Amino acid sequence: MLQELQVQSHYNTADLPSPPSPLWIQTEWERARLLEKKGKPVILVLDEVQKIYRWSEMVKRLWDEDRARRSRLRVVLLSSSSLLIQKGLTESLAGRFEILRCFHWDYQECAQCFGWSLDQYLECAVGAHLFNEASSHGLGLFYWREGNDEVDCVLQKGKKLIAIEVKSGRKKTWLSGLAEFERRYHPDHSFIVGSSGIPLKEFLALDALSLFDHR
Repeated sequence: MLQELQVQSHYNTADLPSPPSPLWIQTEWERARLLEKKGKPVILVLDEVQKIYRWSEMVKRLWDEDRARRSRLRVVLLSSSSLLIQKGLTESLAGRFEILRCFHWDYQECAQCFGWSLDQYLECAVGAHLFNEASSHGLGLFYWREGNDEVDCVLQKGKKLIAIEVKSGRKKTWLSGLAEFERRYHPDHSFIVGSSGIPLKEFLALDALSLFDHR
């Protein structure tokens, strides 16, 4: 998209094995400022910025510096967690931002543009439902992976954990990731959505809080 805009831009992501420090933001910001010295507007895009501790304080300082010198630098902050990004925006950046919400693509769009399988799209659909539920009820929502083991979705309510795996049934898949997560973290409940588990239509109608009360 940045290439299509045909403007100067700089992009980087904080989605790293170890979350970077706030100095990472300053470094990337300075790189964008160097581009700005060429005399044209610059777009700085920082992805998954919510993973950086006290990110909003650093962004506020740099943004205010640029406004004071009438910089033409434009900043886009991307996040996969609206709860975490919203917290930083309201605490430190009041009056300095505009929220642009990106909605989910349908299966045909994802298959055509990214070559997604049905399993991948179903995982996204379940993730979107849980994201909305987590936002509404103040729950934690995570993805877990260690080595080759992974769990599609993990819900957290206080000290309680719920592990969720999504399976379409179109191909045989092992549930080693779910078993490993159960061994390590002992979630209160584990669920399979789709094949051999809760039907997708039924799951998408569930209130996420009911999963914690499951017997």
